[in-house]
Amino acid sequence: PPYPNPAKSEVKVLFYWDINLPMSTDDINIYDLSGKKVITDSNLRIEKQANHYGNLIWDCSSVQPGIYLINIKHGTEEKAVKVVVE
Repeated sequence: PPYPNPAKSEVKVLFYWDINLPMSTDDINIYDLSGKKVITDSNLRIEKQANHYGNLIWDCSSVQPGIYLINIKHGTEEKAVKVVVE
């Protein structure tokens, strides 16, 4: 799960990926509950912990309080993570 949740300025999501496929922030989008994309790549970074997992870190300090969905697509896998921003 994301932490901290609710978040104030930054949220981390631990996730795993296929080491045979490149991981980039092009596979990651963040949406508000209306479905509007609210994030640019400059607000995202990945901290690799090992070859197959790491933390996705979102600087959420510039968005309004609310509920957001982080959509991660990697290869044929897709995962959505709900984050509450205060």
